[in-house]
Amino acid sequence: MRQSSRGWAVFTVVGLALWIGATVFVSTRTDPGSESKLPLRTFAVGGALFFGTMFLAAGIGMRRSQLRGTSELYERLAIRPVSAATVRRALRGAYSIGYVYLAFGVLTTFIMLAAIWFSDEGVTRTLMYVVAGLLVVWLLYAGWALKRVYTTSDALFEPLGLRMTTLPTYAPNLFGGGGHLEGAVTYEGERNGRSVSIVQTSKQAMTIVAGPTSTVKAPSTPNQMSTLTGQPPGTWKGTAVAVRPEGVTVRRSGNGAGRWFLNDLLLAETVAGK
Repeated sequence: MRQSSRGWAVFTVVGLALWIGATVFVSTRTDPGSESKLPLRTFAVGGALFFGTMFLAAGIGMRRSQLRGTSELYERLAIRPVSAATVRRALRGAYSIGYVYLAFGVLTTFIMLAAIWFSDEGVTRTLMYVVAGLLVVWLLYAGWALKRVYTTSDALFEPLGLRMTTLPTYAPNLFGGGGHLEGAVTYEGERNGRSVSIVQTSKQAMTIVAGPTSTVKAPSTPNQMSTLTGQPPGTWKGTAVAVRPEGVTVRRSGNGAGRWFLNDLLLAETVAGK
């Protein structure tokens, strides 16, 4: 399940409705004067099911995206010699940060839900100390991870003739836990006599191949893009191509759009080469 898909949106709406609905249903059937913890525990269980499914889908999505970055496509695009072992190491380093972020989200979310389940002042205080400790660890890790991105990106992009030129900054959410990235990561270089630029944010990726282009018409459907590249039509969901005299731009929208950079580079250069 891709987070940018309509199915994901439907799941979110239906899941939240069931979660809240179940909590309200149990609350209305609990004696207001009793000390029953059933409504709170219903809320905690519903949250565990909802967020558990969400994190599972995110993990599966990350795994699938990692498999999409196969050495076959990478070697097809590499303009310098590269071994399969180098590709695997670079991809592993790039994705390990995402897995750590996912694990942090799972831990903090379920600790919060556990506090609601127990509804005990002593237990809640202890769990909040644990969350605070995890937040400190995460902030330290985030700073180290941003530096590591340079190393993994250089190893991954150098055989493609590209190099990271800008990196987003990490802004911690001091009160909500975790954090987010501000800005974009940019890769630039020259491939086959053309200047190439890749700009990635959390929800959009843009690949630009500069230089004169022919009068070829930009592909507008996933099937047309599939015909040009040999990649499955599903690869091109949320992708748009623009052909201008100064070059070709491939723009992809959706959460984690940057993970498709190999496919987008292939499409842009294929269109430019036509």
